[in-house]
Amino acid sequence: MKYKRTIQYAFIQSGYWMGVGGLIGFSSAYLLENGYTNGQIGVIAAICSLISTFGQIVVAGWVDRSGGKQLKRWLYLITGSLLAASLLQAILFPITRLGASILFAVDMALLQMVLPLINSLSVGKEPEGGRTDFGIARGAGSLAYALLAAILGKWVARWGARSISLTICGIFLLLFLSVHFYAYEPRELSGQDVQRVSREKGFLFRYPRFGITLSGCILLYISHVLLNNFSLQIVLDKGWDSVVMGNTQAIAAVLELPVMFCFGYLLKKKPASFWFRLCGIAFFLKTVGTLLATSVGGFYAVQLMQMGGWAVIAVAPVYYIKGIMAPQDAVKGQSYFTMTNTIASVVGSFACGFLIDDFGMGGALLLGSICAAIGAVILLVSVQRTENHMYTK
Repeated sequence: MKYKRTIQYAFIQSGYWMGVGGLIGFSSAYLLENGYTNGQIGVIAAICSLISTFGQIVVAGWVDRSGGKQLKRWLYLITGSLLAASLLQAILFPITRLGASILFAVDMALLQMVLPLINSLSVGKEPEGGRTDFGIARGAGSLAYALLAAILGKWVARWGARSISLTICGIFLLLFLSVHFYAYEPRELSGQDVQRVSREKGFLFRYPRFGITLSGCILLYISHVLLNNFSLQIVLDKGWDSVVMGNTQAIAAVLELPVMFCFGYLLKKKPASFWFRLCGIAFFLKTVGTLLATSVGGFYAVQLMQMGGWAVIAVAPVYYIKGIMAPQDAVKGQSYFTMTNTIASVVGSFACGFLIDDFGMGGALLLGSICAAIGAVILLVSVQRTENHMYTK
């Protein structure tokens, strides 16, 4: 079956991004009901992201030194831990809110840690089932995220935060099973290639413009963290409720789909660098639009910027890095790029939580707009042209 690999990988992406939607997207709803302040929620999210950053480095190093042979083992361990923690959390929720909150935070850290490993599955050796189309699988993840956000927003409004715990149990079961049924075999590298891939020193010196690009991405992601992690606070500040929050996340996720599913076609028109360079402008417009929105309709309309922002940056860098780096450096390039989101989660969660408490949602959105503007300029200047117009094997 030509698309067997892509379908299998789409289930993994769907499980992961539904986990993000239920766990991180509704983290404020869960923790606010458990008695935490916005500042405390920001600290919790920042600590979880910081733990996952160091965890990614350690685990990636072990996987690289094994030539990728331990990738599936680590995926079993982390996804199994996610499932176990979520089950225990659902049991403890009516008994001890503190214990449930701690397990909720553990899941947040583990979920962010597992993303580079999931992305690495798509670049393994392709068996007879055909290649894995990352764009289509990633688009399926966004579709699953959209459906979950729309449903879970209504459940939270009706039954409260425990519905989040019960939902993520099912999601992490799906993720664990999807990983199990996806056949993975690492690509064969020569001993010289493995040594170069695992060597950290000098990487950013070989690609200095890439390092500058990463700094711009961190700033863009800070604005994204604000809009994503504190989405409930945004809608409450404007006088709306969790239903609007769920609908907004669903609309944004649906709007990502055409770009992700058709990104192979877009690469035929312009190289990945072109789309990557422009995505910062959409991040800026979405943050400013959120700040200025005064009606639910206007707020929904702002989500159109998701098509040019998050939808592009979720896919384009995979092709961009392949276009500017030697094959033996590309895996490390993907890892560095993934870490920009984690770093932004630490900085953004910590800073934005206290900004909301001290200066209100408007002050936090103003900071997010400034970060997005600077990040957009950095990408316009630093992203170098590539010639990878089409997806290649």
